[in-house]
Order: sequence, then C-alpha cells, then structure tokens
Amino acid sequence: MDQSAISQNDDGSDEEEDYIFGVDFSKFDVSEVRFDEGDEKLVNNDSNCVSKQQLSVSFHCAKLVQYQWTDRKHNIFDTNDRDIQKLFAWAEAQGANLAKITCCQDAFDGNGLCLKGGNIAAGSVVAVLPRSLRIGQNHACQKLGLKNSTPDLSALSLLLVDALMADDESEICHSKDNGLTLYAKCLPRHCHNAVFMTDDDLEYWGRLGQKYVTNIRKVQDQATSCMHYIQDCILPPDISRTVIIRNNHSLLLKWAIAMVQSRTHSFGSHKCRWLTPIFDFCNHSVDPNCRLEGDAQGNLILRATTSIQQGEEITIDYQVSDDAKLVATYGFSLLHRGPT
Repeated sequence: MDQSAISQNDDGSDEEEDYIFGVDFSKFDVSEVRFDEGDEKLVNNDSNCVSKQQLSVSFHCAKLVQYQWTDRKHNIFDTNDRDIQKLFAWAEAQGANLAKITCCQDAFDGNGLCLKGGNIAAGSVVAVLPRSLRIGQNHACQKLGLKNSTPDLSALSLLLVDALMADDESEICHSKDNGLTLYAKCLPRHCHNAVFMTDDDLEYWGRLGQKYVTNIRKVQDQATSCMHYIQDCILPPDISRTVIIRNNHSLLLKWAIAMVQSRTHSFGSHKCRWLTPIFDFCNHSVDPNCRLEGDAQGNLILRATTSIQQGEEITIDYQVSDDAKLVATYGFSLLHRGPT
C-alpha cells in the first residue's frame, strides 16, 4: 500500500483537514486559477464558441476515456524488475537521489522500498525526489491542453491514461513526459480502494460500522463526480452523453482515478495533490522508520527517523488515524482482515 492524501473533491466540496503533512508545496507550481466551489460547473457546450484547439483536446480526451486494457500490443501491466530499474534510472536522470534505496516486494505481494548499501542512522537523508518530479494539476493541464480550472483528480487521472497510450519502447525515457509512461506502467493493476469495491465488500464493511460505509461512499462519490466532470465539461458535446455511460465509466479510467485517489500527496494544501513517482512505493506503518520533508526549493526528502538496517523496508506514516478512511482510500485495514 502507498502513502497518499485526498485534498479536493471534483465536485468542489471541501475535504477533510487531516490529510496533511505539514509541508505546503502549493505555492511552487500550482496555477493561479484556484479551484473554488462551482468552478467545474462553468462550461459552455455551444460548439460555436469552442476553438479548434479545444475541440482537438476534447476529442483526444474522448479517446482516453474509451481506451481499454487490450488496446496495446503488450499488456500494459506486464511489469517486471527491468521496468522498475528503468523507472529508477529515469528518476535519477531527472535529478532524484535514490542511491540508498531499491524496490522490493512487500508482505502483500506489492511493491515497497528497502534500504540498500549499508545501515544508516536516524536523521540521515534516505532519498530525495526533485521538485520537477512532483506531478501535479498544473503539469497535467499543460500536457493535455486542459483548462487551468480542471480539478486535479480529473486532470491527473486523464494524464495517467494518456501516459499509457504513449510509446514507451525506449530503453530509458529521459524526458519527464516520456518517463510518465514508464511510471504509469509500473503502477499496480489491482486497486482495492472504494472505487473497485463491490456490493459484497460494502456489506462486509457495513457490518463493522456505519463509518466504513460513509467513508467508502464518499470516495466512490468523488470518483463519480470526477467522471461527470470529464463527461460534461471536457468531452465533445455530441458524444459526452454516450461514451462513458456505454463503457461503464471505462475500466481503465476508473483505475486511473483510484490510483490518483490512493497515491497522491497533498502536503498541507487543501486544493491540490501531486503524484510522486517511486516515493509512492512507501508503505504505511504505525511505527515508521522514515518521514517526508520538503526543502525551500520544493524538493521532497525521505529522512530516517530511526536507525535502519540494510535490507529493511522503508515505511512512513500515512497520517490517517481513522481505520475507515484507510479502508476507503487505500483498501486495507489495520483492525480487520477484510473480505476474502
């Protein structure tokens, strides 16, 4: 499981304030347009008022929401150790300091981070991710040609699908945009947060308390609002009422939304969120051995809070004390085994 933080609903509603890390990166690279309540509802569906560029963006996004798992020559999630190595090489080419860490398999057959190359003491810098590799709403809007007022969940979800549509045949993708394809490919295919929970899952968690149902519904509603925004405000008017509905909200787009919900950081901002490649492999622990910090330049630092032995897994505190929120956002519980 990976650290993340929900910061803003695509329906414009306020979010909880306990998804913060005490570091506010929002001043560094968020666009001047703020996402106030109701912004996403300001849309003109009169095609006569839409430029050719806007139509091009709309039709490209229409392709994204219809994109399926099988649309590539190779399975996009046939990830192996070589892909992970290429991901690390790409990040290092962008300025990341990852010499002390490596990817390892966690106790749940997922990816985690482990220490390599010797023991380190408490207070030591474990790894550094440069500001340029914090992928936020502003970058997604620029890359896809979306309006600056596009909510971050919609923009980043479409960015992940766009990355998977791109060609990733090069040995090492040196540019930020090309590297996004490699990053997206290395994300887990299976997601267990609320977006992919079934009625049986909801019934199971409901037996353990109403707060589980409330939090699950909240994350599901957020995903639905994201879909509605894409459908009503981004897609071409003549197909916006048919594409998503006929494709059951597009399985791949639903996956992308769940990834953004469960892997992004908000860092003290209640209006923005960022994807953080490689650092989002960090698993949660109530007794972590690392914490996340930020410097004045906006770089993200993973610092040891205790001494760490070579081969030991790197863990952080997701700072989510409510088990029901852990279940809804990340798909795991610290108190219950969960449905089987």
